[in-house]
Amino acid sequence: MISLQSLIHRKVVVLSHHATVKEAARAMTENQIGCALVSSPEGTAAGIVTDRDLACLWGVGTGKDQSDNSAPDATPSVTIDQVMSRNLIVANENAGLADIINLMETHGIRRIPIVNHTTQSSVGTSGVQSSQNKHRFVGIVTLDDLIAAELIDPSQLARIVKRQVGRRHLELERPYPPHVTTMRSQMRSEAHKTQTLERFYAHMTNATGLSHDLLPQICYFILGSLTMRVSLTGAMHFIAQLPEYLREALLRLPAGPDKFVSPRTIIEELVTRFRLTESYARIVLHRVIRALYTWMSSEQLENLRSQLPQDFNAYFEPLTGPSEILSLGPNPSAPATILMTSPMFADGGEIPKTYTGEGVNRSPQIEWSNIPSGTKEFALICEDPDAPTSTPWIHWCIYGISNSVTQLHEGLSQDTDFLASILARQGKNTSGTLGYVGPLPPKKDNWHRYYFRLYALDREITLPEGATADELREEMKGHVLGEGTLMGRYRRTHRERAAA
Repeated sequence: MISLQSLIHRKVVVLSHHATVKEAARAMTENQIGCALVSSPEGTAAGIVTDRDLACLWGVGTGKDQSDNSAPDATPSVTIDQVMSRNLIVANENAGLADIINLMETHGIRRIPIVNHTTQSSVGTSGVQSSQNKHRFVGIVTLDDLIAAELIDPSQLARIVKRQVGRRHLELERPYPPHVTTMRSQMRSEAHKTQTLERFYAHMTNATGLSHDLLPQICYFILGSLTMRVSLTGAMHFIAQLPEYLREALLRLPAGPDKFVSPRTIIEELVTRFRLTESYARIVLHRVIRALYTWMSSEQLENLRSQLPQDFNAYFEPLTGPSEILSLGPNPSAPATILMTSPMFADGGEIPKTYTGEGVNRSPQIEWSNIPSGTKEFALICEDPDAPTSTPWIHWCIYGISNSVTQLHEGLSQDTDFLASILARQGKNTSGTLGYVGPLPPKKDNWHRYYFRLYALDREITLPEGATADELREEMKGHVLGEGTLMGRYRRTHRERAAA
């Protein structure tokens, strides 16, 4: 179970409620943070002020050098107690992760201050002793941290964002000073912003063919990945042409460039998180990017393209004409999804030790159904994308499996008789041996993911025994009728990890 203590940012900025807006903006800029906590005269938790409060409502920190005291300032005497959120939602430092996520969902907020509670006693003028609960800041937990640590699923994230959008109608009712009222009158109405977002999603739905339920989450994930892959300046120019609600959400992502983002990692997440097949995930990435050309400036998209690595180029090309992305099968717009299961572990569950390098290295039983029509044979690749190598670690490569087969039974790697009966041939794993080799991640690593990917092919594979996964993929290109994915997790036992 994840400990809340490991997620708490304890180096937070706590300002007095008498601090000015300019002082708050300078503190956020110097510490590169998005919010500051506010304490009362007694030193207890009183509120929170965010960069959105300052930049959007007060006009400070919007490109002006906050350290330049000669720069004009429209709000020299405004204190942060006029801006801050007073209805502070906090959690005790003994709370659990589920409590934090529940607070974010219930109240539509991205940041939860963590406090410790104390009880102070006092004696009044009448001589009667009374006690009062106080709470002081310990740190803060943010939604961005939960996303980065993969501790929140897409449905929870969607509910938090939706709730947050709804709260903004209430936020506009706060009693702002006169100059803020003037700014509010110049802003587009919330209804217009919502309509713009809905038009964008309708456009993307028509262009991608994705369902209304999946499209917002997938769009946010792909656009966020592109945003984090380029520099902060490039990202700002790119997202400036997106709907305002979407732009605000993307602005909260960590600044790039994140060099770990690539088409491969995006596709892997689409497969894992949204249950797409690998070939369909490639098509979705391609269609989302191409759909942007009819929404925003093509010049801006080409500028984004120039900042991305070359392996992104194919996804910016038009859909017409020969394309490697569209040659994964005879009907790439609707690839068949093969259903995969194992009696040894649930999809996304822990792989038992017996089937790992810590156990007896037996291959687990794998079963499948929903086979596409026209299948001539199957191939299977098992890989670990979390391995500390430049490419995923291949644990199993097997091909030439007869089209009448619907399962690979346990311990197949040692069963040559069964291999002969199903006409299957074993390829090489990354260790250089034939057949299956079980998970054995580094001792100090956390959970690794192991993807068993099954491919239904419209032709027979001619490769001899001992081919690599790359050779198999090259041979399969253009002949995949359907795909199935089963993912298991594994990490070394606690005793092994403790001894490391």
